[in-house]
Amino acid sequence: MRHALRGWLLAVGLCLAVGGTGCGDDDPKDDAGVDAGRDAGPREDAGRDAGPETDGGCGDGGICPPPTCADGGTPGPDGSCPPPPTCADGGTPGADGGCPPPPSCADGGTPGADGGCPPPTSAVAYVRFVNASLGLKNNPSDSDSAPWRPYALDVYQGGAELFDSVVPGDAAVTEYKTVPAGTALEFTTRNAEAGASAAALATSGSVTLQEGERLTLVAMGFSDRTEPDRVERARLLALKESFDAASAGRARVRFVAADRVTLIPEQGRTRRLGLESAAASPVSTVNPYAADAAGGVSIPATTQRLVISSSGDTGFAPSVSKRLFFTVPAGTLADGSAWFAILTGDDRRPLPDDGQPAMLLVRAGQAQALRLERDPLVYFFNALLPPTPDNDPLVLQALQGTTKVAVGMEFNYSPGIGDLPVTAAGHTLRIARNDDVDATVLASADTGPLQAGGRYLAVVTGRAGQTGALAPRLIVAKDRFADGAADARLRLLNAIPNAPAQGVDFGYFDVANGTDKGSTFTATALGVKYGDLTGPEEGVAFPAPVTTGTSLSYYGLRASGSETALSAAGNAMQRPHFLVLLGDWDTGFLLFLGFNVRENTWSGVAPFDVFQ
Repeated sequence: MRHALRGWLLAVGLCLAVGGTGCGDDDPKDDAGVDAGRDAGPREDAGRDAGPETDGGCGDGGICPPPTCADGGTPGPDGSCPPPPTCADGGTPGADGGCPPPPSCADGGTPGADGGCPPPTSAVAYVRFVNASLGLKNNPSDSDSAPWRPYALDVYQGGAELFDSVVPGDAAVTEYKTVPAGTALEFTTRNAEAGASAAALATSGSVTLQEGERLTLVAMGFSDRTEPDRVERARLLALKESFDAASAGRARVRFVAADRVTLIPEQGRTRRLGLESAAASPVSTVNPYAADAAGGVSIPATTQRLVISSSGDTGFAPSVSKRLFFTVPAGTLADGSAWFAILTGDDRRPLPDDGQPAMLLVRAGQAQALRLERDPLVYFFNALLPPTPDNDPLVLQALQGTTKVAVGMEFNYSPGIGDLPVTAAGHTLRIARNDDVDATVLASADTGPLQAGGRYLAVVTGRAGQTGALAPRLIVAKDRFADGAADARLRLLNAIPNAPAQGVDFGYFDVANGTDKGSTFTATALGVKYGDLTGPEEGVAFPAPVTTGTSLSYYGLRASGSETALSAAGNAMQRPHFLVLLGDWDTGFLLFLGFNVRENTWSGVAPFDVFQ
């Protein structure tokens, strides 16, 4: 009893100490419930035996564990967990919640998602290669009619191959490749067929390029000539693309002379670049195997024709002008563009291949290049009969407007060779007496289409001063003989104005006793009428027998349907020829002249006398 009173007094005292609220004054049952069971156990279990664990207990007599956070963070006063710490750069916070410094790369590169650095990148520049070299395999004598077999070149930068097996011609210009910038580089050329261990043909010397800078390497000279004292030795020019800016309506051109020169006489062999016409003043002059100043020269973007002349005494074969002309396609020279103009080839070469003269236009800073073939060459032949048989034949000239295309064209003589611009529609020419430009013989003569790189036979025929069927006329035919043809074959043009209406037959006689004309006539062309050009474009085989020792053949001509053929002896034809029949059928003044298209000048084969 005494213990119960003592507990009651203690409880009353505690209630008074805190203000008395909620201490049993309102409902004695509440107070009884609170105290129930507290005398049965130690203090730390007070009040826990009265109900199950779900009302806040930790089990029968257990100790509650402290709250924890799954991410390792510290719970708040209410037991809840704060959001896990994050780093603004995506890094992983440390154990204390702090963020490490963001990752960085020593070379300034951007770290990857895992914080790793990519391999460092070095600054680069750009290089391309142009093979404008000369020299042909198996041609030590430098023959102008040897088969087109150029050397392919490899280009090395140091010990690494940069360009592989590049040949001259249409595929002479490569794409750009990257090389290290800011360091000295040296480039060399080697014969691609000789392997990586072959000696260098030419070297560029040391070149240093800045980041993004562009370089064009140009191989020139003979790939089979490396002697230092030879003007035609193999060379490699390293040309930085540092052109001056072009003004509105203009382009910049840097002229490079890489065409064939094997001897420099006292008067020199400089190459001079002009525009539009032979009379124009040069805008650039360079020595053989050299380039103009780096800034280039300014030319109109509308330039239609480039003209190359030489300071040498012979100029360029075989045209009368002694110049090279190149027609520029419309729209090529865009405003503000810059170009290397690289002259290549051998002006002596008669074969229609990539060894002939050409102009490589290579645009600076862009993968754009085109190869301009030489403008058409027209071989003018005078087969015009005089006004009457008693008159002397006229000497003629051909004009385009006021420009003289060919002059001094004598009857039945070597052709006058002129240059004309490329045309798809044809040019209108005027034929006049050579001694009087106003003495017109043929007022309007159409050439028909003329292609770059083409060679054309243009025959003036008819009778001077006549009209109708005998009126003067111009017949133009393109050389379309097969490139590799080197045998005796013909295309026959009948330029006899009064030839029989049924046409004529042309051929050859056999040879008797090795030297004499036989009696058997074989026709290779039948029924050829005036103005006709016979046979396929590649020509007809002409296997005329050849005499022993003297190399003569006996040519035959007859009116179609006749049993009798006239004959004429002349030098044998052993190559593809245009053959022109000319003269006066009524008077028996009958001739021919054959033009060897495998010679640059188209030298003629003629009979020793008229047909008889």
